[in-house]
This record gives sequence, structure tokens and C-alpha cells, in this order.
Amino acid sequence: MRIRTWDLSNKSHLIIKNQVRQLYEKQFFNPYEKPHISSDAIQPSIRTMKNNKSVFLFLATIFFALSDLGAQVHVGLYKGGLTNQIGVGTDFEKKYFGELRVIAPDMVNYPSGIEGLFHHNFKQTEWYNLHVGLMLGLHRFEQAKAGIPLGFSFKPISGHRHFIILAETTPYFLASPGELFLRANIGLRYNFGKD
Repeated sequence: MRIRTWDLSNKSHLIIKNQVRQLYEKQFFNPYEKPHISSDAIQPSIRTMKNNKSVFLFLATIFFALSDLGAQVHVGLYKGGLTNQIGVGTDFEKKYFGELRVIAPDMVNYPSGIEGLFHHNFKQTEWYNLHVGLMLGLHRFEQAKAGIPLGFSFKPISGHRHFIILAETTPYFLASPGELFLRANIGLRYNFGKD
């Protein structure tokens, strides 16, 4: 049996080394290379920012149009996987209530976004509420998403129903890749201004 040997002289070794280096530079970011940004690359991002501003104003208008001017306000903090959410909304003890959430990741350069949620409490008791709703939002402030949140709100303190613990799941559709995702949140809500 013959064993094939490879002749790796200095010249062939340098060729392989250069090819590996070129492949590496194409696939990975080179920190020593100065990035070149053309004016054509800037224009779409300005256009996207203008579109995002109009979508945000549209969601905010709908949110405040659905709530009374004298309604109680709740705030919420939610944790779901890698992302955190901060929410402000109307009274969660009403049959219908709304909420505006900002995705607040705790990592640098992680995608953030904004969501408008409109809920319907279909089961309300002294100790818990069950709600279903509609979620419309922007992922990374540029990709549209829509979902159906289903939640369970538990009121653990009998003399203080302002405070609830929330468990919520939301199947949602992200438009840009055209895929369906499932998100689970757990969080805390507090209602201000209640008698």
C-alpha cells in the first residue's frame, strides 16, 4: 500500500496561508479596516426613521383614543427570555384595556422595539383575570409584527388589588422573515390612581 505525501514547500505554504487569511477577512469583521459608508446607504435609514416615527405616532394615537382621559394608569415590567419589556397602560381591571410596551434589552446592540397591545378580560374574579388581545409592533423599529397575547393575571394580596403577577404567552408573526414565533413573559403590574 502506498501512502500519498504532500509537498508543502515554503511557497505552497504561503499560498495556503494567504487564501485562509483572505477567506477570514471576507467572513469576519476586520477591526483595522475603516468602514466606508456611502450617501446611498444613509438615505434608506433616514426614510426608515421617518416611517417608524409615523407608525409610532399612529400606535400612540390609537392607544390614547381607546383610553379615557380620567382612567387609571398601570405600569408593568416583564421578562421573557433574553428581553425585558417596560409597559404603560390603562386600568387592567376594566373589561378592555390597552398597553404600550418598549422592548428594553440588557445587552449592547440587541434588537429593541415597540408594541401596542389591546386586551379583553374575558374572565374576571377577585383573585385572577384571564385576558386575550391583539399585539401590533415593530421589531428593531423597522420590521412589523403582529400577535395574539393570552395572559393570566394573579392578584396575590387580598387587601391590595392594585398589584398583580402576570404570566403571558404570545404567538406572533414577524413580517420580515415571514416566520411564526412564540414568546412567554412573566412580569409585575401595578395600577396607579385606583380608589
